[in-house]
Formats: sequence, structure tokens, C-alpha cells
Amino acid sequence: MYDLIKIRKELHSIAELSGKEVSTRAYLKSLLEPLKPDELFELSGSLIAVFDSKAGGETIAFRADIDALPISEANGFDHRSKDPLVSHLCGHDGHSAILLGLAEHISVNRPESGKAVLIFQSAEETGEGAKALVKEERFRELGINETFGLHNLPGLEEGKIYLRHKSFASASVGLEVKFKGKTSHSSQPENGISPVPAMTRLIDFAEKLKSDQRDIFGSKILITAVGMKAGNKDFGISPDKGELYLTIRAYSNSDMDKISSLIEAEIKSISADQGIISEYDYFEYFPAVENCGVMVNSLEKLCTEKAFAYEYLPEPYFWSEDFAFYGELSQICFFGLGSGIKQPHLHALNYDFNDNIIKTGVEMYKTIYNSNFKGD
Repeated sequence: MYDLIKIRKELHSIAELSGKEVSTRAYLKSLLEPLKPDELFELSGSLIAVFDSKAGGETIAFRADIDALPISEANGFDHRSKDPLVSHLCGHDGHSAILLGLAEHISVNRPESGKAVLIFQSAEETGEGAKALVKEERFRELGINETFGLHNLPGLEEGKIYLRHKSFASASVGLEVKFKGKTSHSSQPENGISPVPAMTRLIDFAEKLKSDQRDIFGSKILITAVGMKAGNKDFGISPDKGELYLTIRAYSNSDMDKISSLIEAEIKSISADQGIISEYDYFEYFPAVENCGVMVNSLEKLCTEKAFAYEYLPEPYFWSEDFAFYGELSQICFFGLGSGIKQPHLHALNYDFNDNIIKTGVEMYKTIYNSNFKGD
């Protein structure tokens, strides 16, 4: 049997950025090949293993993310990242080890009908990995009916399964707004058109949307100004260009669409009122992870039957997950795995995946697999 903790630590040490997971993919491939999946191939930077019964039936997928973050970790243990600028501070190394544990189980418990698809996915952190996969014809031809995924949850009880109906994680998008006016001497600002009042008005509008959100939206929303720039350290010149960067989050996709429409209308209004030229663009869009109710109920039933401790989350998370894109092709179910009350939070400089929960993660995935493919 594979030593999944040792494998997890090796994955941690070879952390690679989104879209550049070459060594990670090669290492995982070397571990998957002896398990003899019916298909093992790379697609859009991801690694796909298929165990096919060659008989009719459902196709069920399980997904783990494999990329790391452009952050220098503060850990000093032996398995710290070999790249001082890149590290696994979100637990994707642990997610991959858990999915490999499932692959090992499937290799000796082949599906009696249908297909099991294991997705070791690239570029989750940038939102590009799943989005690219679902556009690939070869991936679409797998005919996946249901897709399961998990994420470790620091701050919650170690080893407990966390479920949610409807949204598990929020929709999010980055918005860049550019304003172009006219420069002037700072002693005669009336002769120019500064972008600063336009930027200020848009920030005020975003703050009002947040404060009035209960009257406008169906669920919680969050708009965060993450950056801005206008002019230079030149006290004699009033600037003509300005940029504002906002991150927009909403528990539901419908509210995300509504926020975007309202902000776009306000940008146009500001431009007309102030005689300033504006343009905007969106980046790193993540839809909300909206779980299939039937699949969530099935997980609750399995947790009860197999004595997994579980709990329902009262609200979705405001962080986002590109797992949502699999919803374009299949029903999806995303659940949490508590990694400890005192565990450092995701992306913290001293974060490291809690190896104690690997066994629980593997057992949960095995339980889901067996209920679909082995009649357990």
C-alpha cells in the first residue's frame, strides 16, 4: 500500500504554480500507472485516470486540485517547498494524496458497471483548470453524470464531514475599471477632468450596495476594493487617468449577475455625469459552487450509515472554487473535511495540510465509490 503521508509531503516539497504543474503531474502519473487504470492521459494540464467496467452504467468523477500558490511559506520542516517562492498553503497536496488513496482502492475493487473518473486538476487557484477541462471534447465524451470534490477546512473539527445544500462556495470575479479624463495644473483643476472623483463615487456606490444588500439581493454579497492608482507624486499636476480594482463575491450566481449589472450601469452614469471616458473588464471569474440536493442527501445517508461525523454548514464560504465549472457537464457535490480547530487558516504562511485527516478523506471517497459501483 502507498504511504499517503509520505506522498503528501513529497507533493508539498515540489509545489508548482497554476498551469505549470509539470513535476507534480509526472510524480502522480508514476504512482497511478502501477494501478493500471483503463485510461491515463493528460488534458489541459490536468491528469485523468479512468477505471472502466466496459459495461453500461453511470460515470462518476472525483476531483483533486494539484496547483500551489505564489507565496513563500514560513515553515521550516524537511518537506517545505523546494521553490522558495511557491508553496502548498491551501492543501492541494493533501487533496491529491486523498484521491490517490481512492485510486489505489479502485485498482483492486474495479467498478462492476459504469466508469470511475479521477481528475487531478491543474490551475484551480486561477480558475482556469476546470474551465479548460469542460471545454475539451475528450473530457466531455467521458459522459460524467456526477462529480464529487472536497476541501480541507481549517478552524473546524478534525475529521468531521461538512455538508451544504445549494451554494457551498461563492461566485467571485475581479473587476478592473479604467477612467480617462484630462490633465491640468493642480492649481486649476477646473480645467481638467480628474479620475479621482469618479473612482470615489464608484467606491461609495459599492459600499452602498453592501449596506443595502438585504433589500436588493437574495443572499449575502461582498465587494472589496483591492487596489487603485491615479497620477504620480507630482504636486503640480492633476491626473487624467485612474484605475480601480474590485473583487465581487456573492453566494449565488443570480446575485453575481445583478451586482455586475448595477455596477456597470453606475459606471456609465458616472461617465455621463463627469464627462469622463470609462472602460471595464472582468478577470478570474468563478461561478458559485451550487450542490445537487440529491447528492447531498446521499452523502448524509452514507455518513449516517458508515458512522462518519458530519454537520451542515450554516452559510456558504465567501472564498471561491473552480469546481463549480463541472456543473456545466454534470451534477456536482462539494463537501468539506474539517482539519482542526487550531489549524492555521488557508493561505497562512505557516499552513501545512493536517495529515491526520487523509485517512478520513480516503474512507469517505471509498464509501461514495462503493455505494455507486460495488453495491455497498
